[in-house]
Amino acid sequence: MQKGAKKKKYLWIKQLDKELMIMPRKCVEHFLVNPTMPESMISRMRKRANVSAPQPLDTDFLFANDIISASISKHRKGFYLSRNKPDYHLVIYTRKGRSLLRIGKEKKIIRRGDVFIAPAGSVFEYTAQTDWDVFWFHISARRLWKAYSGKAPLLKKAESFSYLDKIMDIYFEEIYKPSEKRSAPLLRALSETITECLRKEFVPFKSKTTLNSELEGLVLEYSSNPQKRISIKKAAKKLGISESKFNRLCDDIYGQPFGSILLKNRMLTAKTLLLDESNLTNAQIAEKLGYSDQYSFSKAYKLFYGHSPKCRTQTKKTV
Repeated sequence: MQKGAKKKKYLWIKQLDKELMIMPRKCVEHFLVNPTMPESMISRMRKRANVSAPQPLDTDFLFANDIISASISKHRKGFYLSRNKPDYHLVIYTRKGRSLLRIGKEKKIIRRGDVFIAPAGSVFEYTAQTDWDVFWFHISARRLWKAYSGKAPLLKKAESFSYLDKIMDIYFEEIYKPSEKRSAPLLRALSETITECLRKEFVPFKSKTTLNSELEGLVLEYSSNPQKRISIKKAAKKLGISESKFNRLCDDIYGQPFGSILLKNRMLTAKTLLLDESNLTNAQIAEKLGYSDQYSFSKAYKLFYGHSPKCRTQTKKTV
C-alpha cells in the first residue's frame, strides 16, 4: 500500500516491538488520563474531534490508583490491535458492537457488556467486526496489581456493567470541564469507584480464601443496596472475626475501611439519581439511600462533596 493511501485510510498506525495498532480514520479517542498518542497528534486531531485529552489535573486520582492510561473510544470496523507480553494490564469493556478476539489458536467474540482482561505478559489480538464502542484502562503491574502478572487472559461478562457505564460518563463530563470548574472531591470519589469496579473484575485471578470471599460478598451486597445499613461491629460478627481484623482485611483487599466503601457507593448512587431523568426529589433520594430524613442526607452529601445536593437542573449544569 502506498504511503499516501495509508494516510487517507487510517487515522494512526502504531508499530512497536510489542504492539501493532491499526486505527481507521474515523475512530475517536477521548483520553481520561495519560494519552498514549503523541501530543502533536492530539493537537492536530482535536480540531476534528477524533482525539482529545483533558487539561492536566493538580492531582490525577486515577493515576494515583495505578491506572496509567484510560480512554472512552469509538473504534471503527477494522480497528486492529495486537500485543506481545506488555508490562501492564489491559481491561477493556464493550458498550456497543463486537470484536473478534484471538488468544493463541482460540477465537472468541467480544460483545456488549463483556470485559476482556489481559494481565501483563499476555499475548493477544483483536479486530473490530463492527463499529465498536468501548472504554479501556492500562493498569500498572506494580503494587496492589502486581499479583496478576503472567495470568492467562480472560473474557467474561462484566461485573456491575450498567453502573460502571454511567460512572464513566459522569467522570468524562467532569474531567473535560475547565480546570477551575472541576470538583476534586467528585473526581476522587469517581476514581475510587472505578478502581473498586476494576478490582471486582480481577477477582477470578485471586487466590481464594473463604474469608476473602465472604468479605467480597458482604461488600457487594451492601454496595448494591445502598439503602441497607450495617455497622462495622455487625459486619465483623457476620464474618466471625474481630473488628480490628475486619478492618485490616478491608484495607488489604480494598485499600480503605468498610465504612468508606459503603459511604462512597451511597454518595455516588445519590449523584447518579440526581442526574437521572426520573425527577426524584431530594427527600425521595434520601429515602432510597436509607437516610432517616432529607436533612441527614443533605448533611452527608455536603460533607462528602463539599456542597449541598442541588436541584436536578442545577446538577446537570455543574456535574
